[in-house]
Formats: sequence, structure tokens, C-alpha cells
Amino acid sequence: MSTDHANQLGIPPDPRGDGQAFELARIWSSQGHQYFVLNVAPFTEPAVWGLCALDLMKHAARAL
Repeated sequence: MSTDHANQLGIPPDPRGDGQAFELARIWSSQGHQYFVLNVAPFTEPAVWGLCALDLMKHAARAL
């Protein structure tokens, strides 16, 4: 089974070349719903996830 999807985003160049890189989250929108997949194992401190969420919102605001 293929894990590729026509609307899947690409991996940025730096993580692509880093054998130690790992994916933290995916967010999909389908039929009016959002689907979240989180890899919480690397960071067990809740504050780290708060910082990740804040960084995500800053990037979204800059992009808009």
C-alpha cells in the first residue's frame, strides 16, 4: 500500500537529508473535518508541545 497522496506536502530539504530527523505531526482536512496524527513520543514535556503549537501559528500568520 502506498503512503503517498496527491495532495500530500513534500518534506523540506534539510530534514530530507538528515537521518536523525523525524515527523512530529500531520493535519488533514477532509469533508469538513480535521484529522490529526501526532508523534508525541520524542517530547514528553507538555510545554514543548505548547511551543510547537505557538511556532505553527506564527508560521501560518506570516504565510497569510
